[in-house]
Amino acid sequence: MAKEQKKLAKKIIVVGSTGSGKTTLSEKLSDRLGLRFIELDALYWLPDWNHVPVEVFQERVKQAISQDNWVVAGNYHFSREILWPAADSVIWLDYSLWTIFWRLWNRTWRRWWHKELLWGTNRERLWPHLKLWSVQDSLFAWLFSTYQRRKKEYSDLIAQPENSHLEVFHFFTPLEAETWLDVYCNKTVPCSKPLPINARLGVELFNAGEYYRAHEELENAWRDEKGEIRVMYQALLQVAVVFLH
Repeated sequence: MAKEQKKLAKKIIVVGSTGSGKTTLSEKLSDRLGLRFIELDALYWLPDWNHVPVEVFQERVKQAISQDNWVVAGNYHFSREILWPAADSVIWLDYSLWTIFWRLWNRTWRRWWHKELLWGTNRERLWPHLKLWSVQDSLFAWLFSTYQRRKKEYSDLIAQPENSHLEVFHFFTPLEAETWLDVYCNKTVPCSKPLPINARLGVELFNAGEYYRAHEELENAWRDEKGEIRVMYQALLQVAVVFLH
């Protein structure tokens, strides 16, 4: 699970296996924290699925991070010597292979079906990805062939002394990442103190229309708290009573 939050990061790298959701999480961080979103794929790919030379790509990366306040999505190994020393935080989406496979399949199908324009230059092709024997053509083949290697690779990178300056957020499920995101981006709520189980259950029951049970759980949470949060629970209790009667 993630480390306890120390401060709001200004230079973040999001890494993980192909299809793990790096871009989606990065875009959410960009939107909620006001960070510039940098997608390495957009710096790398040219029309007709050609790509820029490594030297050009590295120069583009340097230019992209030349200012503060950014979040970068991508795994390109020849950008690490530029990105990792400059970052203050790294988010590792270390999900199960099965989870990533289905996320990758849904993304590939959606992009192909809707003919999404990727990075302003290309559109998703479905058939090449079904060539599970070819890592050059299929992202699924690439995922299967690199999944275990990525896990060891990032574990080793994070443990290296030169990366000790990075605050590491390590997530094993999408739910962990989404829960952390909701709390982390709400600067008024400390990440080290999530809502107690009674409060969370009470809200879920209230949303489900179970007002009597919601009232019981929220009342338990109210009894255990002090200060402003107790006032909030009291207000929720009053609302639950109104709906109950």
